[in-house]
Amino acid sequence: MVKLSSDEVADNLWFLLDNILTDSQQGSCIGHIQCAAPTCDNDVTLAADSPIQLQTLLDIVGEYSSKHRYKLQPAKCAISVWNSPVPVHFNWTRIGEDLSFKDCYSTIGILRDMKLGQFLPTCSANISSARKALYSMLGADLHGKTGFNPQCCHSIWETYIISILTYGLELFSFNQKEISLLESFQAAIFHQLLGLLDYNPSCALLVLLGSPSVEACISLHVLTLFGNICRNPDSIEWKIFHRQLAVKTLSSASWIIHVQKLVTRFSLPG
Repeated sequence: MVKLSSDEVADNLWFLLDNILTDSQQGSCIGHIQCAAPTCDNDVTLAADSPIQLQTLLDIVGEYSSKHRYKLQPAKCAISVWNSPVPVHFNWTRIGEDLSFKDCYSTIGILRDMKLGQFLPTCSANISSARKALYSMLGADLHGKTGFNPQCCHSIWETYIISILTYGLELFSFNQKEISLLESFQAAIFHQLLGLLDYNPSCALLVLLGSPSVEACISLHVLTLFGNICRNPDSIEWKIFHRQLAVKTLSSASWIIHVQKLVTRFSLPG
């Protein structure tokens, strides 16, 4: 993972580097689609199927950064090995410096853990961030019986908290057990805002406040992302989506199948 310096020409430099990495024909592929350097903002992840290919990509990035005199942030440069059947022993370097291994890393606030997977670490971090945001609202009378009325409290929840709670979760496919962590957190907060006892059913809380469930909010974000991909047929994401939709079965855990199930579930036009 490398991060460009925040100078005026970072965007132009990154655009050129992206083209070089793509044209190198090194790194990972999904079918025939080259996806060795997925990007977001000014972050790039180098993905490869073998240690030698990854080192080649690192050499390209190192040579390019030296040529154009920009600095790679050491804290953002690390190696993670995924789905390897055997332990990988290789000493990757970046401009002569050894790179460390990380079991868990964060990209734009989204956590990925080699042991716990992707959804649960991000989910736990979002709950923690949402709880901190709630505490910061105590001074604005966001606290149950003695604060604002439930309608105002719910409006604050919808404006400031739910976006933190669901941040980045549209990128993952999840099961009911995993989503129940978020639903339980929201239900506990709604019990406090309404001043009700804990044994009241969650569905009653949603009806009283006129609020959608957390799963419904995430599903909306998933479908929004799906719409953005469909409107960009020249993007790599669209090509991957089109291919995976053709080769994956309904029993697959792929995100594409997750989207397909949502489209069917809500009776949306296919």
